[in-house]
Amino acid sequence: MSSSSNISKAPSFFFGSRTSPRARLHFRQTHSNLFVTLTDLSNKVVSTMSGGRCFSGNKRPKKAPQALEPMVAGLVPCFKQYRLKACEIWLKSPYNWHVQMLLKELSVHELSVFSIEDKCVAAHNGVRGRKPRRV
Repeated sequence: MSSSSNISKAPSFFFGSRTSPRARLHFRQTHSNLFVTLTDLSNKVVSTMSGGRCFSGNKRPKKAPQALEPMVAGLVPCFKQYRLKACEIWLKSPYNWHVQMLLKELSVHELSVFSIEDKCVAAHNGVRGRKPRRV
């Protein structure tokens, strides 16, 4: 049984025009885990992967770059089922070497990146100042 047979194809997803459909990948990293979420252009979730879900032997979350390979491989059946060749990437964490590995893994599976947008959450009043030094 292939993994793509478990994916239900919902007709309500919006991937843009039929000539150039594209999806949106939300990439977020926490202190000890990585999350990649595949959504349509109206932000409806199609599939999600995390570092802990991709390693069957070890259930602990993985933040290593090796975790991105099975995460992207798990999303490839969704891309194939919806005939998607391009995606937008929304970064909800700073740009670092995890994002470079994500781009490399997408290119290995022949998926192009349409755009990369920084969606990091910042406080509206700026960063809180340091506490005064106690002497």
